[in-house]
Amino acid sequence: LSAYLRLLTRVRREGPGSVPAAGPVIVAANHHCSLDPFLLIATTPPERMPAFLIAREFAEWPLFSRLVRLAGGIPVNRTGLDTAATRAALRHLRRGGVLGIFPQGGIRPPDEDPVPHDGVGLLALQGPATVIPAFISGTHATPNVLTPWLRPQRAVVRYGPPVDLTRWRDRGRDRTACAEAAREVMRAIMALRPATEDAPPDGKGRDNAAAPR
Repeated sequence: LSAYLRLLTRVRREGPGSVPAAGPVIVAANHHCSLDPFLLIATTPPERMPAFLIAREFAEWPLFSRLVRLAGGIPVNRTGLDTAATRAALRHLRRGGVLGIFPQGGIRPPDEDPVPHDGVGLLALQGPATVIPAFISGTHATPNVLTPWLRPQRAVVRYGPPVDLTRWRDRGRDRTACAEAAREVMRAIMALRPATEDAPPDGKGRDNAAAPR
């Protein structure tokens, strides 16, 4: 899979950030197409491959379910609070695992206001976990699941330093703290956006109490 991705996307890793060799970690990134989870897998150390929270409708789609399993997918409902998925994600983190999260939820167009769901803040604070931001560029932004797998592109995944969530660390059960931490993570992701792209707002926006995505 990694070899195919490198051939198809010519993915390149950039940036000063790296996934710590041990301990619970969240890799948080923007999400423009169905390749994104696999691009993060291809650019992280094999021994620290992230698992992902993936929308249940994709996780159970016959043509996609095998790839989801390869990506260590944790199915999650996007229609409301999914406590089972949240507990599964927390167990993974508390075992010292790496979790990949797209704070905006599903696939979003690049020009959309990057408003995060609170779930990334909840998991980061209750894990607790180190959060490494990443920005994926150079892919074909589309909600179509199959198209990105059939078109060559030049993907770049830029990793940043850990997000400083110190001010919220002891407030993991505080909904406001989780929302503020989520916005801080989103700002760190958008700060890695290439200067050649027109950047939307920096992640400030309405509070959203949805489940982790």
